[in-house]
Parts: sequence; C-alpha cells; structure tokens
Amino acid sequence: MAFFQTLHSEPEVVYIIKTLGEWEYEVELEVQSIEAYRALLMRVTERHPRLINNIRRYYYLKSIF
Repeated sequence: MAFFQTLHSEPEVVYIIKTLGEWEYEVELEVQSIEAYRALLMRVTERHPRLINNIRRYYYLKSIF
C-alpha cells in the first residue's frame, strides 16, 4: 500500500499499526522538534490528502542531561 510505503520511507516513523477501532492507523514518530513534526506531517499529507483527515497528537518531551 502506498501509504505504508510513504511512512516507511520517513526515518522519523518508529512504528505503524492498522487498527480495527475508532482510528484506522496509529503512527508513532520520534522527531527532534515541533518544526520537524510539522514538516513530516505536511509531506505525508501532500502525498495522501484523502487519507489524513483527523489527527490526534500526543507530545512526549524527553530531556537530555
């Protein structure tokens, strides 16, 4: 499927799950910044505009000391 190929081509994508519940897909990302997250989202949305119509975001920040 082209959507999975697009996601697999992005190095920030950690895993992809096709679900049976409310969400069709669950994708986990590891990005360096909010700007990198937005850029990735724009790239994927431009390639598959009809697949992405509802996004729920959860931010987890990791501090490096």
